[in-house]
Amino acid sequence: MQSTRNWYFIVILLFAVNTVYAQEKTQYPLTSSLGLETYQLGDFVVEQHPNLLPSQNSIRAGLLYDAEKGVIVWEKNAENAYPMASITKMMVALIAVEDVYDGKHDWNSEITYSVRVRKSRRSRRYYTVNVTYTLKDILTSVLVSSNNHNSEQLAKFLGGSVSNFVIRMNRKAKELGMNSTFYSNPSGLPEKYSANDNRSSPHDLLILALETMKYEELMDITSRGYTTVQRSNRDQKLKNTNRLTIDYKGEVDGMKTGYTRNAKYCLVASSTANDKRLISIVLGAPSVTARHDITAEMKNNYFFELGLCQLGEYSVNDAYVRAVNKGIVKISEEESKYFKVVKTQVKKTYTVRRGQNLSIIADRLGVGLSTLKRWNGISGSRIYPGQRLKYYSTGYTKVYDPDGKLDNTSKIPVLAAKASTNKSTPKKAVVKKTPAKKVYHTVRKNQTLSHIAEQYGISVKDIMRWNGLSNSNIWTGQKLVVGGRSVSSSSGGSKSKSSLITHKVRSGETLSHISDRYNVYIKDIKQWNNLRSNTIKVGQKIKVYAPKASIPKSQSGGDQKVYYVVQKGDTIWDIAQMYDGVSVSDILNENNISNSKRINPGTKLRIPVK
Repeated sequence: MQSTRNWYFIVILLFAVNTVYAQEKTQYPLTSSLGLETYQLGDFVVEQHPNLLPSQNSIRAGLLYDAEKGVIVWEKNAENAYPMASITKMMVALIAVEDVYDGKHDWNSEITYSVRVRKSRRSRRYYTVNVTYTLKDILTSVLVSSNNHNSEQLAKFLGGSVSNFVIRMNRKAKELGMNSTFYSNPSGLPEKYSANDNRSSPHDLLILALETMKYEELMDITSRGYTTVQRSNRDQKLKNTNRLTIDYKGEVDGMKTGYTRNAKYCLVASSTANDKRLISIVLGAPSVTARHDITAEMKNNYFFELGLCQLGEYSVNDAYVRAVNKGIVKISEEESKYFKVVKTQVKKTYTVRRGQNLSIIADRLGVGLSTLKRWNGISGSRIYPGQRLKYYSTGYTKVYDPDGKLDNTSKIPVLAAKASTNKSTPKKAVVKKTPAKKVYHTVRKNQTLSHIAEQYGISVKDIMRWNGLSNSNIWTGQKLVVGGRSVSSSSGGSKSKSSLITHKVRSGETLSHISDRYNVYIKDIKQWNNLRSNTIKVGQKIKVYAPKASIPKSQSGGDQKVYYVVQKGDTIWDIAQMYDGVSVSDILNENNISNSKRINPGTKLRIPVK
């Protein structure tokens, strides 16, 4: 009986101790000046915004950290450890870059390992090949495409063996104060027993993320949506597993994704939108789409509370109008008078499918090939299945205009897109007046000339010319002229300043090719030829009103000359049929050709257009 009473006493005592510990752990909430619940979480202050993530029940744990304020603005189970899958590779990268800075290795150090390769799909025979990466390239494959095998090979290179490197990982975690973190392998793959899986808490992963951000090399790697590395002197294309780096290029710059069956879908993401560094951590999301959407949702909701743009938006006006349309902000009848519907350019995305190239996509979207490449910062012609290309189409949107500066036909200069004409012939040139006072733009962090050009609807070349720039290098805080007295634009061209050309469609040509060749718009070509779709046939004759501004005048008279580069299969007769009033003899005489059959592909011919 006495022993039973002692056990009761011990149980009650343990319960009391646990209760006191729990009270000490959450000894504040306080009430902040914003009316938010404020408390301490490890080394971080938390200002909990309770409505920041309405879908928080769909994830196990997470947080959002405002690096500018140095506070966590939302968290859930931030001190509890959960499986983290391939987020493990952030620690691998941190140790690798520290070894480089300590002089133990060089970015160009070569890492070679052997792999067994099957001779063919049906063959049972294997042979061994050696694979070589530089340290920089193998680390890129680990962070961007989450290559598990390369992560293990990198661990062997840095630690001598995988087991030794894992000891270094756990030691580094303790040095950083990541007390809830445990590593059993360098890849994040599940162990035989789930209790041994790599684990960490959102609090610890925030410490790791802040440490990773100290190294520009790592942030440069994790910000790439697509990249190419050298694998045994051959190009290897990589796509980032963090889709946000592709959807919000220039705004989201890292860091790492993760997935196993036990960990579910995880993501540590860093962003610099609105010149504000935010770090978000999501553990245990139900799907790959959910982890990206939840991350964007919490960031966008926080931006909205601060009155800033969402990811992908251009101005605070866009954010305010969106809030009014969704009913988040209520306005009076007087205020509603200031909302107007104006023509604008709507940003959209197109996902590349297997077998498609830029010309096919440009035709489908009804834009020029060069314009599509400029919008996406593509210099060559390489695209990848699954890659998301941004494009713009004309639409109407509601704007807030309390000063009455816009009318219902005003066009917001989001970017310089191709304008269409409403008649079968080009419009008369219309010069738009610009303000006499110059317009300046102050360069923000991570902005490029392309971003600024799109924002003001001008070209990169214009900005470079107006500011006397010899290259595209700019710095934060720099003031650039983006408009003013010297800026004027015209749309279309008068018929008197255009030359009617009949173009004969050749094999492989599309409307995009013809548009780029004659410097006209696809929509204009379709209107001039009454085309209802972008489909054209080989041998079809297409009327084109090519602007004469770019055609050099003949030295012998008033006739105009254009230059044509001979393509494979062309004849002089075919070329003459492309231009009104031009005969075979005209081309032969102009180019001093005696034998019309002797023209080679690549030859540049002068065409005397009358």
